[in-house]
Amino acid sequence: MNPRAFITGVSGPELSADEREFIRIERPWGFILFKRNIETPTQIQHNQALWKSVVASLGDCRVALDSMRQTLQGVKQSGSNVAAQMLRVFKLNWKEDQIKTLRSQIQSHNTALQ
Repeated sequence: MNPRAFITGVSGPELSADEREFIRIERPWGFILFKRNIETPTQIQHNQALWKSVVASLGDCRVALDSMRQTLQGVKQSGSNVAAQMLRVFKLNWKEDQIKTLRSQIQSHNTALQ
């Protein structure tokens, strides 16, 4: 499936099983909340901490992804000869611990946001 960016809404104040499955598979970039999604004003007040937590997690994940991108940028393919390939392997091995740490952080953020 080709990745695509989209924002979606849901049918009510709670996700149906089909909506959960759709969101899990399609991974929308965002959600729009409508009147049908909120039953009382206290829901919004009660969920402010949750939204702040989600925003913070997304920010932390973005930082980890940017760090991973920068780390791998230095390993980017610059030639196809044997020496260039050996240099890439050396750079990857040299950054192995950093890559493992960032990968673990990204997986943790992914798990927390599901």
